[in-house]
Amino acid sequence: MSQEMMLWIVRLLGAGLALLLLHYARRIYLRRQRQLKQLLLQRAGQAPLPSAQAQKTSRLNPGFFGKTALPTADSLPDTPTIDLPLSIMARIGQHFSGDDIAALVKTFGLQRSPSGVYELLNENGRDILFSMLNIHSPGIFAQDLEHMAPIDGVMLVLQLPNCGDAVKDWENFLAISKDMAELCGGRLCDFERRQVTAKDLLTYRHAAEKFQRDYEQWLAAHQR
Repeated sequence: MSQEMMLWIVRLLGAGLALLLLHYARRIYLRRQRQLKQLLLQRAGQAPLPSAQAQKTSRLNPGFFGKTALPTADSLPDTPTIDLPLSIMARIGQHFSGDDIAALVKTFGLQRSPSGVYELLNENGRDILFSMLNIHSPGIFAQDLEHMAPIDGVMLVLQLPNCGDAVKDWENFLAISKDMAELCGGRLCDFERRQVTAKDLLTYRHAAEKFQRDYEQWLAAHQR
């Protein structure tokens, strides 16, 4: 066997090994993404939280039933709900510092909840429009943002029902999310950290529209 042939075989084996390593690295990455998704969904209220950690983020907004004289949320467990999550990711090779997060908090008037996430209240000052979580598990932010370790991004979660129309809440949430991404120089992405497209945003809007129809039907049934 010639030296040239042996060199060709070595290169072929090297390329095959590299592809195999990339395959396993992708599987590990996807598994970690699924684990992170499950954890963030739990934090966002799609799974029960321990009572010691349950905050406004994990339940219906307190003023929601006040205007309709309906029973409390606890007595109506079939209340329709939906979470519409977006993320803001730092650009490739960059991170968000504690100062970046502090700037978001100050500029947009976010309030820190006892559970360690931030919340933006609606104009009525009572109901939560959306919550902001650390993209890294367990989803909370350091008490002292100045000394917080750099992070790859933040997760924004709009929980419906809110105090108003679901579509209007979505539009307001999206507009603020875009402004937040612009302020910190990040990319507006979906739950899987993929940059959102116009088609993605239309899908979100359709979900809000469907929720509003379903919720109105549910509301009418419980007002009889």
